[in-house]
Formats: sequence, C-alpha cells, structure tokens
Amino acid sequence: MVGDVIESTHFTTIFHIINMNFKNIRTGKATHIWMDGEGDIPVDDAQIRSLTRALVKYKNKSVKFLGFSNQRIGDEGLRDISRVLKVNKGVQYMNLYCNRFGQDGLKALAAALAVNTCLLNLDLSGNRGFSTSTLVALGKALSSNHCLEVLELAHCGLADEDLCHLTEGLARNQSLLTLDLSRNYIRGNGSHALGNMLMCNTSLSTLNLQSTILGDNGVIELAKGLGSNRGLCELTLCGASFGDIAVCALGKALKLNKTLKTLNMTHDLLLNFDRLDAEEDEFCVLGFPGMEGLCDGLLHNTTLHTLNLSGIYFSDTAWDKLSESVGMLTGLTDLFLNETRPTKAALVAMFRGLAKKPFGSVRELHLQNCHLDCEKVFEVGGYLQDSCLELLNVSNNMLCDRGGCLIAGTLTSNTNLRQLDMSKNCVGDATLFEIAKALRVNTSLQTLFLQDNPFQWTCLNAMGSALGVNSTLKHLDVNTILPQPSDALALTSGLRENKGLEMLDLSLNTLSDTGVVNFASVLQANRSLNFLHIRGDPSLHALRALKDAVFQNPCIENFKVKHAEDTYHDFSTMQLELLRDVQRLCVRNRKIYRSPWSHFKSVNPPWYTIERARMASLVLRRKNMPKEIIDLIFTFVENKQRVPPELKYVQFI
Repeated sequence: MVGDVIESTHFTTIFHIINMNFKNIRTGKATHIWMDGEGDIPVDDAQIRSLTRALVKYKNKSVKFLGFSNQRIGDEGLRDISRVLKVNKGVQYMNLYCNRFGQDGLKALAAALAVNTCLLNLDLSGNRGFSTSTLVALGKALSSNHCLEVLELAHCGLADEDLCHLTEGLARNQSLLTLDLSRNYIRGNGSHALGNMLMCNTSLSTLNLQSTILGDNGVIELAKGLGSNRGLCELTLCGASFGDIAVCALGKALKLNKTLKTLNMTHDLLLNFDRLDAEEDEFCVLGFPGMEGLCDGLLHNTTLHTLNLSGIYFSDTAWDKLSESVGMLTGLTDLFLNETRPTKAALVAMFRGLAKKPFGSVRELHLQNCHLDCEKVFEVGGYLQDSCLELLNVSNNMLCDRGGCLIAGTLTSNTNLRQLDMSKNCVGDATLFEIAKALRVNTSLQTLFLQDNPFQWTCLNAMGSALGVNSTLKHLDVNTILPQPSDALALTSGLRENKGLEMLDLSLNTLSDTGVVNFASVLQANRSLNFLHIRGDPSLHALRALKDAVFQNPCIENFKVKHAEDTYHDFSTMQLELLRDVQRLCVRNRKIYRSPWSHFKSVNPPWYTIERARMASLVLRRKNMPKEIIDLIFTFVENKQRVPPELKYVQFI
C-alpha cells in the first residue's frame, strides 16, 4: 500500500475486521482497509456486503482508504460499495484496480459519485467492463462532482466514442487534478474530444496518455486544446507515434501555453507493445521541420521546465537545429535525450551553446545510452569546462579512459556541476585517478555515480586522500565487482577525516576481514555518513567491532553487509545474530524503519526487532508474509504486547 504512515491501532485488513466482528469499524480505530488479491485472501461480493453494511450501520467516519485491487468483486459488490459512497463522509481514497464488475456496477458507482462529497482518489484501472452507457453516466457524474481530484482509467479498453462521452462531463468539472488514460485506444476523434475538454477545463494539471495510438492527427487535435488551456502542468505522450507535422503543432501550442511545466514525448518500443497497431520494427523519426517548429515554440515559452525526447531518432539537420537552440532557451531546465544517438557535430554545437554566456536556462542534460564514445566526448571537453550544467548523465555509453579523463579533468575548474553520472561505461583506473585529483580542489560536485566500471582496489584507495580533503561530495557510488578482498586502508583513512560524505555504496567491492575492521574505525570517527553498504565475509571479531562502532555513532541509519558469495544464508548463526544487533542499532537512529519480510523469516519473526528497537515508526512489506504472522503482529500491536512505548506508527506496504 502506498500512502502516509498510519497509526498502529488504526490499520486493519478485511479478514481482521470479519474475525473481530467489525470491532475496529465500530470503535473507529480502522482508517485503512486494504486487501491485494495477489498476495492475500481473495475478497468476493459476500465479504464486501458484510463490510459495507458495517460501515453504514456504525456510521463510520474514520476509514479513509478502501483498497481491493486484483480481487473478485463483481456488480453486486460494487453496488454495495456505491451505497457506502452515497452516505459515508470519511472514505477519501479507493483502489478497485483489476476486478470483475461490469456496466451495472459501474453505473451504480457513477450515481454515487454524483452525490459524493469526500472521495478524492479513485483507481478503476484494469477493469474492462466499461460501455458507452457507463461512460455517459460517469461523464454526467463528473460534471456535478466537486471533490474528486484523481481518476485513473488506465488499460480499460476505452475507445474514441467512449472518450467523447467522458470528456463532456470533464469539460464542466472543476475539481479533477489528475487523469490517467494510458494504454487505451485513443485515435483522432478521442483526441479531438480531449482537445475540446482542455479548452474548457482549468483544473486538470496532469494528463497521462502513455501507450495510446494518437498518431499525427491525434496529437494535432490535442495541441489545439493545449494552446488555449490555462491549467495543465504535465502532459505524457510516451509511445504515441508522431512525426514532424504533429511536433510542429505542439510547438505552436507551446508558444501560446502559459502553464505546462513537463512534456514527456518518450518513444520506447516496449511501451508500444501494448498498443493495438504496434509493430516490432516501428520507430519514431523527427526531421528538421518538426524540430524547427518545436524549438520555435520552446524559444517563446517560459514555463516549460522539463522536456523528454528520449528514444526519438533525429535526422542530422534536426540535431543541428536543436543544438543551436539549446543554449538560447529561457525556460527549459531539464532536457532528456536518452537513446537518441547524437552526431559528433551536434554534440559539439550543443555544448558550445551551453557554455556560451549569457547562459541559457538548461541545467540538466541526460544522454544515457546514446552510443557516446571517446571521439565524440573528446570534442566537447573545452566547452564542458565552462558549461552551465548542474547535472550531466552520460551513463550506459561507450566511454573509455580517454573520454573519462577528459570529463574528470573539467571538474578542477567547473564550478556549476552538482551531479555527474558515468556509470556503466568502460572507464577505468586512469579516470578514477583523475577524479580523485579533481576532488581535491572541486567545491561544487555533490553526487558522483561510477558503478559498473572496471576499477581496481588500488584506484579506489586513491580516492581516500581526496575524500579526506573534499567536504562537498555527499553521495558516492563506486560499485564494481572486485572479488579480490582488500583492507581498503587508504580509503578508510580518508573517510575518517571526511566531514561531508553522507552515502557510500561499496556493496560489490569485497573487503577483507581487516577491511571490515577499518570501516568500523571509520564509523567511530565519522559523523557525516548515514548510509554505508559494504561486502565481505567478516569474522565475529570484525562484526563485534562494527557493532561497537554503530553503537557509538548516532548518525548511521542504513548499514548493510553483503556476503562475498552473494547469499544471505552463507552467514553463520553467530554472524547473523551480530548483524541483527547492528541493524537494530541503526533502527534506533531512524524515524521510519523499512524492512522486507525476507529479512526476518529465516531466523526470527519481525517482533524480535520491533521489541528491541526504539523506533517511532515501522514499515513492513507484506509481500510473501504469511497470514498467521500478520495476525500475530496485529495482536501484539492492538494489545500493546511486546511493543516499545516509542512505537507510534506502523504500516504495511
């Protein structure tokens, strides 16, 4: 379940309510009633009837959330739920994802929505029982509803005619903020109806049309409404194939639109496999006319902050147009060009524009999986040094040490870059040495991702002296498979002196027993680290040193030791006991504790940790957790048995 943390005595599930004769509903203790059919006891119409009768009988106002996803609820069950919505003044969130009800139940639900005054969020995704008559009824209900803020209708088999009836009501609605119509069959007529709705509706802020079949005509019709819309902030068009003429229409709309902040036009073949007309070899190509129209719109627009063009194939002339425009933009800050494969000339022109003063507005550039090699990157080094970028993502490319060293060298003089991601490339020891040298003088970089690169321990240890001097880097991820154990002496020496690093992930880099002891000494001296993952097969002596270090360190909140052989069960019983002691000490420093059931089930049940950890909140994942264990935990919490007084909230997700 996703939601805010809820009070321990206020959470229940359907079988607890039934077994306790609706005690929690009668006393007003239950705030969330949730049951996922994939992992728990199935719920049918008979159980829904018992529940809804109790909610009405006891005039319950405490239940805020009703969740019955992947269940067996039919028309009768949905009619019972609809009766509750007509009279109940408490339920605000309802999840009915993927059930078995049809048009009769949906009509009853629409009638309830017309008079309901408290429901804020309704998820009907995955239900295929919609018909023309149900959409007419739902449209009429939405025209008079003044409280619903989120409506999810993804993968419901909706077609153009259905959407026309729905949008008639949405045009008059003034409360709905988010509408999800992804994975439906929306063509020209449906998008025309959506465009007309956008002309009239001023409340809708998020519209999701991912994996629809809009095509050029559909996007053009939608753009007509977008130009005059005064409320939409986020529009998702992922997987909707379109060409130059459609992108030109979007560019014209951006000239007029004054509210849109995020436009996602990602083209991913995987997204299109759900579509009716998708073919395996289908791809989206954008030429010069389309890019010219889009850039013209961006140059006149000052509100759009995020543009995602990932997965679209640009012609060379289109790349040239984008590259010359990117440095002149005055509103756009985040540009995603993942999987677009820019040419060398386009890359040079783009970084030249980003380094030209006065700086434009673009601050984040994502070039993940763009087939960047050292030849392409080598040409932009001089411009990157003076770039205005604050985030650069070049992960999952083909960079080697030549390109990596060039990027690392720019860090010595660049004062703008805050986050650099070079993970999943082929940069090696030479690049890491250059980065270590740059970190000694760099005062701006805060986050550095270098995982899945062929480094050696000698180079990682070279980072230690740099970390001893650097005080601005907050997050360092250098995960790379190094099976040869190391004592990490130089690295830990620098970490003892470091005053700024908060997160360090070394969970693929194997440590020797001495290395684990060295990290224990780091935790005794360092007070900035709160997240540390390491790997090894530590002895009991090393684990006791870790336990003592964590006991003395009030800052560390997330500490894990991964076994050198990648299996949790390779730890001995004594090792596991000491590791649990370390985990409980980390829990002491947290406000919220999250743990999967698999963390407990092999040795001790969850209350073993609950009982000993002085935590304010507990969050447990209920996936694969046996029903009898859930019952036992609820019994303890309800009766305040073996529960520390500090524990105020508990949540299952």
